[in-house]
Amino acid sequence: MLEVEHLSTVTGLVQAGIGIALVPAMTLFHFDRPGLIIKPLAGKVPARRLFLVRKKGRSLSVAAQAFYDLLLANTPEPDQHESAEGSRVHNTR
Repeated sequence: MLEVEHLSTVTGLVQAGIGIALVPAMTLFHFDRPGLIIKPLAGKVPARRLFLVRKKGRSLSVAAQAFYDLLLANTPEPDQHESAEGSRVHNTR
């Protein structure tokens, strides 16, 4: 298994026939190329954990604050999360 950081690298590897990729729907435009097949997954599909990140001690614009508040109001509130890298991420509002 090979993990890369840039979608352009993933696209090139798949287009060269070196591998396959599991990607989120929002990135499919990168793979809309001749010779590539895009297949949606059916049944139980992997879930993606998302994190809301902001600068500590910095106020947000009115629109950004409204969006931030909306996201927090509609998200379960665990005390801490484990990030993908294993570091602790604290839930501070």
